Amino acid sequence: MRDRYTAVWNDLIGIIANPGSYPTETFLIRYSLQTIVHTIWRERNSRRHGEESHDVAVLVKFIDKAIRLKLFAVKSKGQKYLEEGLITWFGSREG
Repeated sequence: MRDRYTAVWNDLIGIIANPGSYPTETFLIRYSLQTIVHTIWRERNSRRHGEESHDVAVLVKFIDKAIRLKLFAVKSKGQKYLEEGLITWFGSREG
């Protein structure tokens, strides 16, 4: 997953719109983007309503935790192919 890193919006849309042959990787990429956008949106709304802003490190930890919790929830629902999602996610994290 690390080897497909991109900061180019059109490339990112292409990766999301044309999933590869790996359903776990596709799920992780799509859910990660969804979680990142939602976190940024929440932070923006908090700031607009006068709440204290969060450091980037706090937001990154929130995103990581949200994705891990989603993977645990999906795994517990019996979708076995996503069990490797946890392994993939932890393997993609910088140590």
